[in-house]
Amino acid sequence: ILTSVALGLIVSFPIILSVFTGQAGRLSVFSVFNFPRPDEYTQNFISQTSTQKGSLFYNLYYSENYHFLRGVLGRFFNHFSYRFLFSEGDFQNPRHSSPYTGQLLIGFAPFIVMGMFSMARNFRVNKAHQFFFFWAIFSVLPSILSRDQVHSVRAIALVIPLVYVTSIGVMVLLDFLKNFKFLGLALTFGIVVVSFGLYADRYLVQLSNLNSKYWQWGYKQAVLEISNLKSGGEAPKVVFEQSYAQPYIYFFFYNKTKPAEAWRDLSNGFVRSKSGDVGLVKSIEGVSFEYIDWQVARGRSGEVFVGSPMAIPVSDTLDANQFQVISEIPFLDNKEISLRIVKIK
Repeated sequence: ILTSVALGLIVSFPIILSVFTGQAGRLSVFSVFNFPRPDEYTQNFISQTSTQKGSLFYNLYYSENYHFLRGVLGRFFNHFSYRFLFSEGDFQNPRHSSPYTGQLLIGFAPFIVMGMFSMARNFRVNKAHQFFFFWAIFSVLPSILSRDQVHSVRAIALVIPLVYVTSIGVMVLLDFLKNFKFLGLALTFGIVVVSFGLYADRYLVQLSNLNSKYWQWGYKQAVLEISNLKSGGEAPKVVFEQSYAQPYIYFFFYNKTKPAEAWRDLSNGFVRSKSGDVGLVKSIEGVSFEYIDWQVARGRSGEVFVGSPMAIPVSDTLDANQFQVISEIPFLDNKEISLRIVKIK
């Protein structure tokens, strides 16, 4: 235990140091405790219940501490819910799951149930059961203390105890069918194969079409389109819609920018975030990144703008005398436009 604690402290030292040196901006942005209720909201239900702020009744049912406790407990149980594990997965972050499926194969559900009952019967005497039970409880702490209702990446350590419980469930089934060994193995194998086939279809076939909007689809095409403009003799100023998706990275990657050149551009164009989150890059390689105000931007003659239909409205770029629509890049489902590339004449 001492060796583990010492190793953990050594590995965590840079993070601990950053907290005490005031560089924990991202922690402050994502911590659930940095999102208290608005004063107007609090005053509203105080007036409706005729309770006094600071009273025992208020502290028990309406205080900010109760608000945070309810939020944390809600997040905790979300990570052990059927919706998260088997039905929808990370329902707040679609990039972390395949559509219409949970974080585990649906066929694991009966094994999880059987494993839990088996562990409960022997919990007091089985040290392994106790170890993995507390592992499961503590593994979700990084997620339940953040602002998101669920977050599979921050709760990734939950995988190990879930595998343990599933394995116990499989052993329970095989033991129950020990007189029909072949049947038990065939049933287990069949459940896994069918469940995995369902998951594979949703991951390999449906995911790209349904969720391309969550994966910055269109950035590659936009970068190549802009590169073609520049290589074709034109050298217009290009304005790309700014985003915490960090669009500058795609220019470096698809243009195969050398690391030394990338570092030079980043050194000149990086802007720290005022909110404490990761910063943004305002310009690289002759491309500037801005939050586009179209009512102002539409008057910047000769410039090329790249952005979503929200930033560059279709209805306001119909006049061919004023605007040249160079390209419109649809999402893979062909229902919406990802990015529009428009030149102001």
